[in-house]
Amino acid sequence: MTTGRERPWTYRRRAVFLTLAAAFGGLGYLMGWGDDTALHREIAGGLTNVLWLVLGAYVGGATADDWLRDREGR
Repeated sequence: MTTGRERPWTYRRRAVFLTLAAAFGGLGYLMGWGDDTALHREIAGGLTNVLWLVLGAYVGGATADDWLRDREGR
């Protein structure tokens, strides 16, 4: 059984992985079947930004969580 402190990371990981899968799926669709239009290029740029932001926030959040736990002495 997980403790209350570790459990939120289960939900966070699920949200991160679903977001990454959706962004990669959108990019895969645009690369495979999308037309070369300005709209599709903008959508692809936005999905790429989503990937970078989600990964950065996930890693940054884990780092901050570890730092705060060490600071509290847990």
